[in-house]
Amino acid sequence: PNIQAEGFLHWDRIFATRLIHCGPHVSDLVRSENEIAVEFEDQGRRCDIDDLMRDEHLSGLIVLKQNQILLERYALGLTPELRWQSSSMVKSLTSTLIGAALHDGLIASLDDEMTFYLPEFLGTSYDGVTLRHLLNMTSGIDWTEDYEDMNADVQEHYIKPIAAREPNHIAGYLKTLNRIDAPGTQYYYNTGDTFLLSLILAKVTGRTVAGYCSEKIWIPLGMEQDGYFMLDSEGGQEITGSCCGASLRDYAGLGLLMLN
Repeated sequence: PNIQAEGFLHWDRIFATRLIHCGPHVSDLVRSENEIAVEFEDQGRRCDIDDLMRDEHLSGLIVLKQNQILLERYALGLTPELRWQSSSMVKSLTSTLIGAALHDGLIASLDDEMTFYLPEFLGTSYDGVTLRHLLNMTSGIDWTEDYEDMNADVQEHYIKPIAAREPNHIAGYLKTLNRIDAPGTQYYYNTGDTFLLSLILAKVTGRTVAGYCSEKIWIPLGMEQDGYFMLDSEGGQEITGSCCGASLRDYAGLGLLMLN
């Protein structure tokens, strides 16, 4: 928490990123004249939103009903105009973009094998793995995602190479992994597999993932601020499993998209 605000507010200065451009139209979110009052009990103590923001180190909190903002609070240096990194919430944005590509006819079926779109993975353990398996994290690939183990795959071959801006490292490493379960039979949280969805989106759209996201989500929803994707290297591939950036209201806009 002591460095959270400095890091999360300036993620796009620490890592390589690519903007998700917003358009001229702004969403019709309006703020209610009367903010809702929320109280709760915590270990026998009566608390309010200020207590929640402080105790949980929250940078922002927004409550919507339909298109009306009933509660909006900021802390840790965040303001309505600034962006905060999303951590793994970006995985839901990624699956939404896969849905857009499916709707656009760029992907024939979620049950297509991923090697149809990424033939460079033919002959690896990803043979027989479908897009649905990647989305559901049931590829069966031997990947360790333990954030307390600095030698885990997610540390050595995902987080560290992104920080070092090493192009093509993640995809190259994924090709070397073994299979430990038949595809579709076992769920295991795998951020590495989510990166493959970025490669597939770029392949089928013929453009950057950020550009496609701008066209399909940011501009139509009337996002208030440009967003960003983290990249695997300078000018490289979007990281679709970790840490995009958006404003609080624009995250709320994604929530409304899901609700609707």
